Amino acid sequence: MHVPRKLRSIVVPVDGTTFGEHAIPVALGIAERAGAELILVHVHAPLQFESRANRMFPDGVLDEWLLRERRDCLNGLVRRVAYATTVRVRSILVEGPEISERLCRIAALTRADLMVMATHGRGPLGRLWFGSVTDALIQRSPAPVLFVRGSDAPARLDPAPAFRKVLIPLDGSNRAEDVMPAALAVGQSSNAVYTLVRVVPIQAEDSFGDAPMMRPHPRREEEAAKYVTRVTSRLSLDPARVRTCTVFDDRSTADAILRYAGHSRTDLIGLATRGRGKLSRFLHGSVVDQVVRKAAVPVLVQRSPGA
Repeated sequence: MHVPRKLRSIVVPVDGTTFGEHAIPVALGIAERAGAELILVHVHAPLQFESRANRMFPDGVLDEWLLRERRDCLNGLVRRVAYATTVRVRSILVEGPEISERLCRIAALTRADLMVMATHGRGPLGRLWFGSVTDALIQRSPAPVLFVRGSDAPARLDPAPAFRKVLIPLDGSNRAEDVMPAALAVGQSSNAVYTLVRVVPIQAEDSFGDAPMMRPHPRREEEAAKYVTRVTSRLSLDPARVRTCTVFDDRSTADAILRYAGHSRTDLIGLATRGRGKLSRFLHGSVVDQVVRKAAVPVLVQRSPGA
């Protein structure tokens, strides 16, 4: 039985720019509906300069000044957010060169039930060479992460509207269902409607008869429909709030999910991931990676236990 998890603590990483603040309205709306605490986290990476001996050393004076500035900015942001809400808002400022590692540690120490973060959605080659906090959190975050598309425009700190249509793609495995508790928790206080979709790739061997290939073999179609029905029966939801769909597509699974999300006017996509490494995703592709990068709506990612 899939039951929603209780949201008590929501972590929002901020980087001192307006871009990162675009995650706050979404997190704030969820926190108000769930009665959760909001924690704004900033990771300060110490500056380093290269000496003539080609050695790296920190400039302590400049770092101290930047750290004070970051602390003042973070405190100011907490005041601005607290002014717009009744939920508890606090901040954490930590230092360290590895931002994603510090964020994962904070999420574990605060027992965060959800992390909400703005993302650029850069391509796989950019992540492979330059690294990406988004990429690392997909692999290692102990809490589910809700990725929101950021912007350089000023962010309004008012609580964002509730998610009304949640799309959960399934692939027939138990791991794909690991995102269920988090997705149910995000939408439980807004009477969201959940659509469970099974994407069935159309392959050459599926063609039968002389008619153009539009659907897979009937046996595969029947198996997909039965699978989605079994998952639905394990949800602790009013049946009226659950819909099922089987999508047949000859494109990639990610593209099929994104196309269905657009047609159905989905406002949240929930996915589970095995947390594969960067090179593996670059060479073979990852459905989660592509959906997070291309989706026009927020994407909730849950790393499968033991992945």
